[in-house]
Amino acid sequence: MDSKFKFGDYEFVMLTEADFADFKAVSESAEPRRQAQLFQWALSKQAWFFLYIVRYQGEVIGRVESKVINHAVPFYEIGLEVKSEYRNLGHGEQMIKHVVSYLKNTCFAKRIHGVVNVDNKASNALFRKTELLLECTLKNYGVTIESDPCDSNIYSVIF
Repeated sequence: MDSKFKFGDYEFVMLTEADFADFKAVSESAEPRRQAQLFQWALSKQAWFFLYIVRYQGEVIGRVESKVINHAVPFYEIGLEVKSEYRNLGHGEQMIKHVVSYLKNTCFAKRIHGVVNVDNKASNALFRKTELLLECTLKNYGVTIESDPCDSNIYSVIF
């Protein structure tokens, strides 16, 4: 995976030790202590888990995660978080579009999927706008913020 890639006004920069402030800014859903733990975890797993800070016209707007599920296939799982002030402006859709294009054309991905809790209406609506299609719903596959099991939708694209 490249340390940086760009599509138009969107720039994706792989997480480094110097990016903690940007990581905190795009990790609004986690409490501060958890942000520090996730940051260190992401840095330590960069052989198979790649976290990119996303900038739009120079402003930090979110993050995209890409996890290698199978190196041999190659098969990736993606996730994202968009800063609250940049939501509902089309950035999430563009972030997914660009990371899918990057994984397909640069990493030769054969399959890419995203996992979304069924109760997360905004994320389900976002994934329905992309080229990833609803593949299935898995029972008790995800976990809520309260650590309760929940059903998850799997959106995927196969090349």
